[in-house]
Amino acid sequence: MLDGKIFSSQAVDEYHVYVGTTAGTMYCLNVHDGLVIWKFSTQNVCSSTPIVVGTIVYFGCLDRTVYAVNANSGTLLWKYTAEGRIKTMPVVWKNYLVILAEDRSVIAFKSSGE
Repeated sequence: MLDGKIFSSQAVDEYHVYVGTTAGTMYCLNVHDGLVIWKFSTQNVCSSTPIVVGTIVYFGCLDRTVYAVNANSGTLLWKYTAEGRIKTMPVVWKNYLVILAEDRSVIAFKSSGE
């Protein structure tokens, strides 16, 4: 059972379902049986739909933070604090991760692989 309500959609890959809750927890569930594989705690509501790119899950929260966690282990890879709250799903365009914040700012991260 998850620790809060769900306000956003989930992301799915071949083996996992990723979903955030109002309790500030991002969950990775087994796609076949729904068992919790890992959970990652934040400071506020996980408000954006996560996106999975390769082995990384990106998502934003109302604590104004964008998180990048390892899709298999839930280990934090990096985080970025924006000026506004993050409510929308991150988008991948070419080699950029693009995020819109509530303060109307557009945040883009360029992949280090290119």
